[in-house]
Amino acid sequence: MIRSLVTATLGAFIMALLLFRDLRRALAGGAVSLGALVASGAVAAASFNPSAIAEPRYTGLIAGAPQVVGSAEEVVGRFSEYQEQLAGLVGNVSMIYEATSELPVYEDDESVVRVLHVSDIQLNPASWSIISSLQEQYGVDAVVDSGDLTDRGSAAEDTFADEIVGLDVPYVWVKGQHDSMGTQRAVESQSNAVVLDGETTEVEGLTFYGSGDPRFTPDETRVDPDEEELAAQGEAEAERVADGTEEVDVAVMHTRTQAEAFDGVVPLVLSGDEHQRDTELTELGTRFLVQGSTGGAGLSGLDHDSERPIPYQASVLYFDRETGRLQARDDIDLGGIGLTSAQVERHIEADPDAPVGEPDDATDGPTAERSPG
Repeated sequence: MIRSLVTATLGAFIMALLLFRDLRRALAGGAVSLGALVASGAVAAASFNPSAIAEPRYTGLIAGAPQVVGSAEEVVGRFSEYQEQLAGLVGNVSMIYEATSELPVYEDDESVVRVLHVSDIQLNPASWSIISSLQEQYGVDAVVDSGDLTDRGSAAEDTFADEIVGLDVPYVWVKGQHDSMGTQRAVESQSNAVVLDGETTEVEGLTFYGSGDPRFTPDETRVDPDEEELAAQGEAEAERVADGTEEVDVAVMHTRTQAEAFDGVVPLVLSGDEHQRDTELTELGTRFLVQGSTGGAGLSGLDHDSERPIPYQASVLYFDRETGRLQARDDIDLGGIGLTSAQVERHIEADPDAPVGEPDDATDGPTAERSPG
């Protein structure tokens, strides 16, 4: 640091001497340069916030990915290693969906379960490239899909589910309103698929409860449940889970309407449907995570009124294997159709082991922590 101050001051002195050809002015120039450097260093030291490194945001094209989070409390203490891992996320690659061939090697951490949350793929074949790349780069243990795999739920679309088996990790899925029962059977036929339809099951040490959306909107001839009926079904399911003998770590539903009743029943609820990521930590300690569209809203994204395409969105969730509680997540946004951009933002749960079902005095209400990303 001293060498930098001396070099900068000397450089300013020489430049001033060459410009003004006056010793006093040159000395004044050097003094001003030294003062400015000292002042800026003092401001930087006073405003430095070491805790800000715990939740960084990186933008650019994906070239690698962190595969270890570990305990949230250790992130700041292991900053050097952490920085090196996340630095691999920013780089230049020729195609946004192309996995890098020179990934850094990360040490396995058996205490962490990595889950990739996707939703609303809606028949976009590019989604499989994204999911496969993220699954490999992050070394995820399972994929959770909160519905709308297809667009019309037709028999011709059933073969789209055949890509699931290529992921080679458990694929936990619930039916969305664009998926038919034929779609559900096509997913069930995949050897690594775990279809949740009112059941509780354990995957990679985590206990999941899930239920499909009872609606099927592509069929205009059928009468689907309205919003009130959908909410009532969710209430019955939440009551059944609350009265059950198994402690559920994650509930998976397609819509927030059906999932709302799980507030205070489970620590984490995953859903989709809205094509825009949203998150809320409620008074009762339940984290609701609505995933955006991992398919960029499918083919309908081409007809979107917005000036910018709908982004491809997914999240990598890090769970403590022993407690089953969410520790942190990486929210991944990839530029929509025609764009080649990416953003990865890490969020760490402030109190991952907080009790569920008890109001938190530290919050101001049910929307105390809510954000669209």
